[in-house]
Amino acid sequence: MPTALLSGLLFLAAQAAGAGTGAGAQAPMVLACNIPRVSATAGAPPERLFRIAPGSLQEWDVRQQKFGANFCLDFPCVRSPKALEGTVSSASVAYTIGIDSGTGAAYWRVKGASGFKPTEGTCRVVPAPTPRAP
Repeated sequence: MPTALLSGLLFLAAQAAGAGTGAGAQAPMVLACNIPRVSATAGAPPERLFRIAPGSLQEWDVRQQKFGANFCLDFPCVRSPKALEGTVSSASVAYTIGIDSGTGAAYWRVKGASGFKPTEGTCRVVPAPTPRAP
């Protein structure tokens, strides 16, 4: 699966997670997740950053030093009553990023034909990144 599509699917998952809480004006959260990449990207950090809030899911773009477009605008978002969680799927693979409402534990998982090992892991809630000066 191309890296851009994977990034899009992951953003959608995070966006979906935010859309499902019904929490009104919940502040966005930034998650750092060590999700395998389909192909090596020179200089890419091992962790990927996602900003998640109700109705919004974005991935940090290292090159542009800002969060990308809201994937919920291009992909369907899903709600979960137990978690701020989003799942994005295609015919062969599904990606989920979320935060358990009860424990505060953040996570990612992939099911299907991704070829990823491992297929799930934890994420950390982190402060929003500060853009570098040009």
